[in-house]
Amino acid sequence: MPDTFDTPVITVIGSLNVDIAIYTRRIPDVGETFRATSSAISIGGKGANQAVACAKLSRSRNGGSTPLVSVQLIGAVGDDAHGEMILTGMRAYGVDMPGVKVRQDKRTGSAFVMVEQATAENRILFCAEANDTLSPSELVSLPTPRPDLIIMQLEVPLNTVLQVMETAKTHNVPILLNPAPAQKIPTKYYDGLAHLVMNETEASFLASFWRATSRPCLACQQLLASSKATESSMSSSLSEEEECSILTQYLARRD
Repeated sequence: MPDTFDTPVITVIGSLNVDIAIYTRRIPDVGETFRATSSAISIGGKGANQAVACAKLSRSRNGGSTPLVSVQLIGAVGDDAHGEMILTGMRAYGVDMPGVKVRQDKRTGSAFVMVEQATAENRILFCAEANDTLSPSELVSLPTPRPDLIIMQLEVPLNTVLQVMETAKTHNVPILLNPAPAQKIPTKYYDGLAHLVMNETEASFLASFWRATSRPCLACQQLLASSKATESSMSSSLSEEEECSILTQYLARRD
């Protein structure tokens, strides 16, 4: 863990799950029983994944020595073996977790992932469990230490995400949001975003509330154009669309 107050802080607020993955040659039809080729149990959840990615990138920049960024994680797990597995694993990656709550009366969140090996396409069922207990009242104030960037997704309650957006905007802390699973976000909250990162499905879903388009790249352009028109602080919109692997347009930031 960094030992200087000058070290930037990234705070990830989001889901912590145990992922149960099944790998198969093909997806079975309705009512069909089909033999899978293998399975795996691992730490997952979009919040945990983002925190691990930040921690790894921080170390990869300087040969794996002292991390260049302090990564903080806020979320909730159940008081069970899966919760302990997550906490142990995240510590091993160098993620700080003073904001991870252990809920005595809840199970740890889980995700069941079916992967078709030939295409790498997947289908995911997500059971929130303890993730759903992360409430807006717990995030009325900025996390400590004060973050330089907050990263979020939508696998925790939307009201909690919106509360963090309001709090961060008040204190001028930038937010990177991955709107997954896709949900409608009230228009006024885009003003609190610095970065919006989406895949094709999420971009198309959000675009349906802004303009009539099924093209994710165009959706990003429209989201940015709308934010510019309303003097939003959003500076980039990125689509993970296959035909447009990265689309980033920068806008002048509001002082």
